[in-house]
Amino acid sequence: MGRDVAKLVNSRLFRTCTPLDHNDLFEVESAKSKVRWNLPLQIGFFVYQYAKLRMLQFHYDFVDKFVSSDDYQLCEMDTDSLYIALSGNSLEEVVKPHLLQRFYRECPQWFPARSCDAHHGEFVSACSHGEAWNPRPCCKECSTFDKRTPGLFQIEFVGDGMVALCSKTCFAFGEKNKISCKGLNKNLNDIEKHKYLNVLQYRRNGRGLNKGFRSCGNAVFTYEQERASLSFLYIKRRVCEDGVSTEPLLV
Repeated sequence: MGRDVAKLVNSRLFRTCTPLDHNDLFEVESAKSKVRWNLPLQIGFFVYQYAKLRMLQFHYDFVDKFVSSDDYQLCEMDTDSLYIALSGNSLEEVVKPHLLQRFYRECPQWFPARSCDAHHGEFVSACSHGEAWNPRPCCKECSTFDKRTPGLFQIEFVGDGMVALCSKTCFAFGEKNKISCKGLNKNLNDIEKHKYLNVLQYRRNGRGLNKGFRSCGNAVFTYEQERASLSFLYIKRRVCEDGVSTEPLLV
């Protein structure tokens, strides 16, 4: 037994050795002699990059083209979502009047189509003149299919306002609240809108408490951890004095 342990300990693959009893019984942990890298990591990389490209295209090629900068304010953007504050009740209400017909014509490039290709002209004409659009069965079938098409945007949340502090840390409020606080357990902490506002107004990080279990060797321990999860620091852009507007970094 001793010779076997000595052989494993002297191996270049040796990692750890744990004695299990007083009878020369040990548990030896060694690295694998061969590691196969067969995961297509390049697929995940390009999917992530194309997702970011799609978000930029949606902003610059659609929102910024059809809506005046006085009628909208970007609040928060992720790789799969974009939160915008509008001066109207819907996106259609704030579209530039002279681009309204073109807006409805290009909608299927960005949103699930509300009409099929055969009736798209009728849809554009009706909506641009403020008339109600009654989709036919073929149009409803096309819309249902588009709702499962990657790259098309759908409404995720509609509310009264939003406090966005930094990446994945925001509080959207309305009839229902939508909370994002990365690194903080929502079930263990009382997360309210005023805590996000205090971080923004007083420029001090908000704190919370996490509890859980951790294993160490052959034992399991409980832990409590205080985290500065509501961070005021935003490193991607410079936050202006009003706490809302941002500017590019001067680097």
